[in-house]
Amino acid sequence: MRGNTKAAIGLATGTIALGLLGAMTAPAVQAAPAGGDTTTVAAHPKHDKHRGKVLVRTLNVRKKATTHSETVGHVHKGDIVKLKCKVKGQKVKGNHIWYLLDKHHDKHHGWVSARYVKNLDYIPWCRY
Repeated sequence: MRGNTKAAIGLATGTIALGLLGAMTAPAVQAAPAGGDTTTVAAHPKHDKHRGKVLVRTLNVRKKATTHSETVGHVHKGDIVKLKCKVKGQKVKGNHIWYLLDKHHDKHHGWVSARYVKNLDYIPWCRY
């Protein structure tokens, strides 16, 4: 019986340690407000490269994270675009996530619906 008690204590200790390790290494996620305001957006400091692949023939780049916003450009199927961050915006075919194109990489600076972009890397939430 004593051996079983030691095994149970060891198992419980390992479970607690793994739980604490997971809590320490998991990235903090903060929900961003809807609307797509790009005035004070900051990217995740640990990642300088966040990419996505356009899945549709022509994808509108919008001024804000909504289809009601002005179109400021287009990207095309197969394009690999650099993404700065993501926000919750207007729902497009069941997906409410929008990506902000990184203006330093792409010729267009604006928002694209994540419904039509496959993220190839971790895309951080926009922080305001």
